[in-house]
This record gives sequence, structure tokens and C-alpha cells, in this order.
Amino acid sequence: TYIGSIVASVNPYKSIPGLYDRAAVERYSKHHMGEIPPHIFAVANECYRCLWKRHDNQCILI
Repeated sequence: TYIGSIVASVNPYKSIPGLYDRAAVERYSKHHMGEIPPHIFAVANECYRCLWKRHDNQCILI
């Protein structure tokens, strides 16, 4: 089985300013995955693009 886009992340158990704010959403929505550092928003954006632009089936496991 082929597994495509994966991000492994760790809960830092503290607030990190800018990690999940509006600016981060906008930053990752303007780039393709791999162009900027890994982030959950990059995976979500790639999933959205594949679903709507290429009509590929998607699965997200959290």
C-alpha cells in the first residue's frame, strides 16, 4: 500500500505563539507541501487540493 503525505507531530503541552494563528493558515495555503517547513496545515492544504483539483480520494487520520 502506498502512503502519501504524512506529518508526525508532538503536542508541546504549552502555547506556542503563531503556531496555529490566521497568519500560519494563510502562509501554508499559498505553498505546496514541501516548499516550507512541515506543519499540519500543509497536510490539510494538500488534502484539500487533491480533493477539489484532482478529484483524488482522501483519508485523514488524526
